[in-house]
Amino acid sequence: MQYLRGEQDWISRTEGGTTYRSDPWGLQNLTAGGYVAEGEPFNYTHFTGQGFKGDLIPIDNRAFYEQVYGRRNS
Repeated sequence: MQYLRGEQDWISRTEGGTTYRSDPWGLQNLTAGGYVAEGEPFNYTHFTGQGFKGDLIPIDNRAFYEQVYGRRNS
């Protein structure tokens, strides 16, 4: 698992496991690629996951990370 300051991964409840990442510039779709929203409401500092495509769940602990992404080699 990788911790980078200024980034948060999210998973969609309603899109069948689509994953997103908020960073200093906005919100990226990690599944399809590319930014889906840019600017302050969607950047790492301000984005809460609420109200975007049925709310997103933060991937914020090791067990959940491994459930979403699978076990990674260290």
